[in-house]
Amino acid sequence: MRNTKIILIGLTIFCLSFALRAATLRRVGGTWDEKFYYVAGHSYIQNIINRDWSEKAWALNTEHPPLIKYFYGLVSFGKYNDQQPDFVAGRYASAVVGSLAAVIVFLIGLVFLPFIYSAGAALIFSFIPLTVGLQSAYGFDSPTV
Repeated sequence: MRNTKIILIGLTIFCLSFALRAATLRRVGGTWDEKFYYVAGHSYIQNIINRDWSEKAWALNTEHPPLIKYFYGLVSFGKYNDQQPDFVAGRYASAVVGSLAAVIVFLIGLVFLPFIYSAGAALIFSFIPLTVGLQSAYGFDSPTV
């Protein structure tokens, strides 16, 4: 019974968190680096498909490991348009990752806190404006929060 309760509360936290992020992701203004992640992610996936391992092909990224760009490149690969970027797929992916982070807060809380406090901590995390904003944008911050 306890495992069922944990799963149901975890799913509820995920759904509430995702619903809030999904409702706001089209209202979040563009950030200066969204287009960079969009272009670099597509380029990196294209390099993998073409098996281009040259140093020049991977030079778009000097400041971060490119894992986030791979992630965004994969979710937006089919709808890539350099002239009119569509960040919606990447923003939804950020919302999913952010919602999973709220569930992780809940699960970690269960190790150290009573059930109700764990659920409360996850809900507080889910509704903090900063995390909602970061996890509704196409950026490096969402998957690393």
